[in-house]
Formats: sequence, structure tokens, C-alpha cells
Amino acid sequence: MTRKTMNVDVDLVVADALPCWLDWFEENSRDNIKFDLKWHKESYHLSRTMKDYMDIDPEQFWRQPNLYDTIPVMEHSPTVLNKLSEFYEIRFITSSGSQDKASKNRFIDRHFPFNSGVYHIPAEEKWEFDSDVWVEDRISTLDTLTDTQPNCKVFHLLNDMNRSFIVQDAIRVDDWREIGRRLL
Repeated sequence: MTRKTMNVDVDLVVADALPCWLDWFEENSRDNIKFDLKWHKESYHLSRTMKDYMDIDPEQFWRQPNLYDTIPVMEHSPTVLNKLSEFYEIRFITSSGSQDKASKNRFIDRHFPFNSGVYHIPAEEKWEFDSDVWVEDRISTLDTLTDTQPNCKVFHLLNDMNRSFIVQDAIRVDDWREIGRRLL
């Protein structure tokens, strides 16, 4: 019997990068400002708001060559995905710059040794990877996936940045345990 496929995003889905990014912002902002997520309700793209308080590009955080060597794994994701790997081929589909690919691959291999592959592609091309199940947090990607893969279960993993956005036909979940309950 062929296993179904499950595509999983990395940043803010299995890599708990938001607290690290906010700490980095505070260290690198003018006057060491503590970022308040309420500043940024109009856009999912946090860096657009951060740039108003920084003299450097906020995206530099994501370009650190060893970034994923220190980012914690999202709670419960290894356990739930390990159980799901009995029924699904688990593929990680992620956007990466050339600087962080090796670190991101180490992160995935360290926490998810059962993975069936890691694919580094631009976010706007993720929809090209058909799957039975998707787990994603980026609003524009979720919109495209629900439009282009109507037979796919698309999980919208909520975080403090995307909670206020509604994506039609995406299943909103708060954490990995909820995904496990729905699929196991």
C-alpha cells in the first residue's frame, strides 16, 4: 500500500523561530525597542513593520548561516510527525536563502530523521508540490493551496502573527497535538 503524502512548512510551523526573531529585533533595533505584535495587524509580513525601527534589513535574521542550529523545535511536532510518518510520507517544503539551507537541513534531520525529503523552493511555488495534507502558516501560500489543491487537507497552523487572518477552506489549528488528533 502506498502511503499518502504530507507536506510541512518549516519556519513557524516546526521551527519555533518567532521568539528568536523578536529577540533579535530587540537587540538590533534603534534604542533596543521591544517589538509588540499589535503594531503589525495589517500585514502578515512582520519585517515590513520591523524596518521602521531598524537601520538594517529585518530579513538579515533569516540569512544567518547557522540560524537553525539554535532555533527550538515547535512543541509536539517531532512526536506527532513521527506517528504520522507511519501513514504519510513526510516532506518538508520550505523557502530558504542560500545562507541557511545547510543549517535548516541539519535542523530537520536532527528533529525529524524519518523525513522523506527537504525541498527548498520559493514560497510562491509551494503549490506545485501536490499532497494529501499540507501544514502551513503563510497566508498567501494557504490561499494558493486551497485554490489549487481542492482535494488536499490544508492545515493553517496558527501563531501570534497569523491568528487574525481567515483562509477559506483551510483547517485552523492551534498546535501539533490538534493536527495529530485530526489525522491519527
